[in-house]
Amino acid sequence: MQFHLLVDEIRHLSLPEKQEMRNLLDKFLIEERRTEIARNHEQSLEAHRRGELEFSNDPARLRQLLEG
Repeated sequence: MQFHLLVDEIRHLSLPEKQEMRNLLDKFLIEERRTEIARNHEQSLEAHRRGELEFSNDPARLRQLLEG
């Protein structure tokens, strides 16, 4: 379904249906973000295992690391 047709269909829903649609979208977005965070976490762990990460609590060194 094309996006503009979907938007038009949603526009014609009842208020309770729109609220349910919003709740579903919120849940879908939360789940996608959780998946993204988990994927980033796994990538970070793998980089740590390969010794590609450097840790520091020195602000000047952290700035250097961020700036490349």
